[in-house]
This record gives sequence, structure tokens and C-alpha cells, in this order.
Amino acid sequence: MRNTKTLLRPCPVCGATHGTVLRAMRFAVFDDCPLTGEFEVILCDECSFVFYDTPNTLEDFTLFYEQHYFVSGYTAKGDVAVMRAKNSPFEVMGPRLRDDARICDIGCGKGDLLLSFKRQGYANLFGVDPSLDCVEYLNREHDLNVTLGTATDTVHQPGSFDCILSTHTFEHIMDLPEAARSIADLLADEGLAYIEVPDLTRYDAFPGRAPITYLFYEHINHFTPYTLKRLFAEAGLTMIDYGRKVLDEELEPSIPGCFAVLQKGNKLAVPDKVQTLEPGSPDEYLKLFAGDSTPANRTLQKLAESGAEVYIWGINFFLQRVMAMTPLKDCNIVALIDRDAIKQTKTIEGKPISPPSAIEGASPDSAVVVWRGPCGASISHDLKNAGYSGTIVVA
Repeated sequence: MRNTKTLLRPCPVCGATHGTVLRAMRFAVFDDCPLTGEFEVILCDECSFVFYDTPNTLEDFTLFYEQHYFVSGYTAKGDVAVMRAKNSPFEVMGPRLRDDARICDIGCGKGDLLLSFKRQGYANLFGVDPSLDCVEYLNREHDLNVTLGTATDTVHQPGSFDCILSTHTFEHIMDLPEAARSIADLLADEGLAYIEVPDLTRYDAFPGRAPITYLFYEHINHFTPYTLKRLFAEAGLTMIDYGRKVLDEELEPSIPGCFAVLQKGNKLAVPDKVQTLEPGSPDEYLKLFAGDSTPANRTLQKLAESGAEVYIWGINFFLQRVMAMTPLKDCNIVALIDRDAIKQTKTIEGKPISPPSAIEGASPDSAVVVWRGPCGASISHDLKNAGYSGTIVVA
């Protein structure tokens, strides 16, 4: 039986106020984090968009990104991964653009996408980013025209650009219709936009990786090509192409992505594959997010039952979910450990985050829980080199 509810956050694509609960999520967030660690994943009953129903406001998310958003092993390599993957933004958009095209990257970060276009001879390049550090770095080191702002708060005038790029930004945005309208306003007539986001339809594409892995607590929107098409159609942009990709299979987890090419003015033919896009069914999504196949669940349950001392090393949103939604929450956790000096100023449920020296003198009967990604592999290597003789659990 489907569990439907009246929403705290109306559907950000169509505005519907009722939806189906796909599952509840919990994260052990930092004690001073402005975002709640508990929310529900919702399927809109009207347009089939999947998103988080959260009591948090735009102001809460703004504060989160300004003061609480830590770089993980994935996000540190994210911009490079976007370009290295097959169907990179330049591969898709380069053949569609004139040499003198005015190109703007919304949420440009450290500028890897803009620099890829610069290396191919494009000169009219602009960027917008909410990080002052990124803005100053790109203007100083690469002589790019980058300004402080967001998709909905920028100094640029309507019609300023022939092409707008936005990669892995829209999954973070609270007010999607406003952001989509802003993209449309900034484009010149017949201008093109390239929008790339994680691809909900392939969260189950990698053996051994549960779909729940992709439910990061700051990814409040989960797109398919169909819902991308619908969102931007409401803003006056027509999808003229779409595709799928994988962001760097060396990353853990690899991120399945999809992209849309959109046009203002609808001057180009719309291919059949775009016209025939269909929404997913409720049963598909309910099945997708049923259960939690965290590989270490059985081991964590045994640790909880034994009462052994447990250290958690490497505090990121993957382990913060494991801390709240698996038997790890019932374990005898004696220390949280991270190398990041900023994280060492934080607490979770009153427990301070300590430097690696906290592991010194650990009992051979203890266990250290680490993330299964590249940072976790590095931590496991360091523990073995340091002579740690307890159990290392990769979650």
C-alpha cells in the first residue's frame, strides 16, 4: 500500500502538494548543521519528480553551503570527472556553437569546464559562482570573467549568452522553477543550455552499490531526462537532445549522470527520442529504494552485539548515513576521527571529532569503520602501516 502525505515542500517542478513517500532517510549530521538529518524521499503523484520533503528553508541551505559543506573524495575530483567522462560538455556542445559564442558556466567552481572551452579557442567565456575564493582564483590565475552569484542572483543582463552550462548544480537548488527561468532569461534568442545532473534512472546500475548510496543529504532533487524536460519546458526552453554518462568509474561511488541540451525559441527539430520520454512508475521507484544493502551490515550488527570499542574514521555524508541507518548506531563508539582540522572543531551527538592520534593505544579487540571509497582505502593502508591490529570494517 502506498504511503501518501501532504508535503512540507511542494513539488519543485509542478507545485503539487501531495506525494508518495518512497522512504525515510536519516543522517548523523554535525550538531551545528543548519539542515535536519531526517527527511523523506518523495515521488510527486502529478509529475513523477523525486525530491526530498524537508522543513529546511532556502536560508538554511545557503548557510549550509557557506559554512558546513565539506569537500569529499568525490567532490574534490568532480569537475575533472565531468569532463573526463564520455559525452563531456565540450564534446556535446562544441559542434553546436560558433567560435565567437558567449558562454557562461553557472556554478563554475574552479573553472575546469570554462578552461576546457578556452583551450579549444573560445574567448567569450564567463562564469558565476557563489564562492568568493573560486571567483578570485579564476580571475587572477586564468584571466576569466567570473563574478560572484548564482543562477538566480547574477549581475548579467537578460539575453547575455549564446550558451549556458550548468553541471551538477540543479540537484542542490531549492527553487527549481526560478532557477530554470533565470537560465532562460540569460539566454539570447535561439541560445542553448547544457544541464547535467545525476541520473535517477540508473541509481541501480552498478552491482554492489545500493541506490540509497546516491541519496546524499544535500542532493534534494533527483532527476530523470523526462523531469529535466518538463522543468525547463515550463521555463520556455525546449529539450532538443539528451544523453547519459558515468562520472569517472574510478570514483566511489561512480555517479550515473544525464544531460539535456535545451534551446530558447525552439528553432531546431526535436528528435523522436525526446518526444517519447516517459515518467517512471511509482512501483519502479518504490522498488528502487526498498531496503538497504550496506555491505557491512552483518559485521556491524555483530560489533553492536559484542560491545567492542568502535572508532569511525573519515566523517563524510556516506558514513553519516551509515551512522544513523545501520547497526553502527547501536555500537560502542569511542571516537570519531578525521584528518580535516575544520571537522575537528565539530561534534556529532555531542561526541567531538578527533585527529588520527586518537587511535593510538586502541585494543586489538577494537574495530575501525571506514568509508569504502578512495579515502577509506587510504585510511586502511595507513592503519596497517601504523601497526593497528584490530578489525577494519569497510562500510
